[in-house]
Amino acid sequence: MKPLAYQLRYPRLNIEMYTDTVYGKVTSLLGNKCAQVYCTPFHWCHVDPMKTKSEAHLTLDSLFQKIGVPRVLIPDNAKELTMGEFRRKAQRVQCPIHPVEAYTPNQNFAEDLIRELKRTYRRTMTTTDSLECLWDMCFIFCGLTRSHAALLIRELDGQVPATLLTGDTADISHICEFGWYDWVWYLSPERQGESMERKRLGRYCGPSTDIGDAMCARILTEKGQLVSRTSVIPLSDQEKLSPVIESKKAAFTESLKKSLGKRYVLASSDDAESRQDEEIPEYYEPIDDRDPAPLPELETKCLMAQSPGARGTQMEN
Repeated sequence: MKPLAYQLRYPRLNIEMYTDTVYGKVTSLLGNKCAQVYCTPFHWCHVDPMKTKSEAHLTLDSLFQKIGVPRVLIPDNAKELTMGEFRRKAQRVQCPIHPVEAYTPNQNFAEDLIRELKRTYRRTMTTTDSLECLWDMCFIFCGLTRSHAALLIRELDGQVPATLLTGDTADISHICEFGWYDWVWYLSPERQGESMERKRLGRYCGPSTDIGDAMCARILTEKGQLVSRTSVIPLSDQEKLSPVIESKKAAFTESLKKSLGKRYVLASSDDAESRQDEEIPEYYEPIDDRDPAPLPELETKCLMAQSPGARGTQMEN
């Protein structure tokens, strides 16, 4: 006898799932302006970019096919997440929608996880001098790494969020080999009118989840195009220090600037949103012994209570 889940079209997940929409600052290289984020209380997350917020119902198809159907879906009170095609698709697979109370965004756990994703995303983009128009792919990469990372959450019990969600051991082979926006070599077939070199320089933009096999990656070329390749090779230590490779990197950057034009804008961290997300610690002022006591009467009483005579008097009483 096979279990009932084997006969179903989509796997069932005994977990409540939260969802919310995040908006990019610019239109991405793929034409996306926003992304739908699905998450669980133990910080598993799934990011699905969209061209408009009205395409939210299309992300449900991807969620149900790739991940499964949660026990309940908890969005905010946005119409595109509680009405129309979104609700019809959820009802078709018997997934109830329980929106949070209006004007209470703190009840939606997706708000907290989006804040953590934005922190990771902004640090990743600024430290690698990445382009702002790659925000959607970087958001996907940050969501994958967080879902496959060991977090200090008691509910995980030493597991990663992806393992706790599916019950299977999570595989990190497709995200651990390269860092975001790393310089890489990729193999491309020879074509007339182009460079005869099969080994070309590119930028790593995360795994290609919908094209090729599990190890297929997205590569940004010098022409500002995205290609999916499995044959991706990291730069060796000698190549990183080679002046010849440095000149090729400079030529790659110049060609990319010409191809993208006004869209070639590096990510910056000096905006109000990033400052709001960052936790700024309070300035620590060391205590000087010469500083006067803030409450001299209280300090005198404490010293009297600690003296041996005071202890004996308390015991006699």
